Amino acid sequence: MVSESGTEPGRRFLSLVASGELTHSAMDTVGEIRVRVYGDTAILTARVTNTAHFAGEQFDADEWTTDVLVRRGGKWRCVLTHTTPAGSNTSE
Repeated sequence: MVSESGTEPGRRFLSLVASGELTHSAMDTVGEIRVRVYGDTAILTARVTNTAHFAGEQFDADEWTTDVLVRRGGKWRCVLTHTTPAGSNTSE
């Protein structure tokens, strides 16, 4: 995972979700989701708003996210996620 704070292994994020330490009470897309498929690789880009709870604190986010997925064994697997805060003049 790549975010404004740098890179972090996806397994750390998933472990926080699995433990319940990180939860989301809302997650919505804004505008159209863009998907491009190149053989066994796909790139998904979307603007997402969400409300997360971590360590007892609520965090609201409006961000652009890009996911890179690879098809392996007939299943799509996310191999990279990159998030960027959406600016106030961001177009959909």
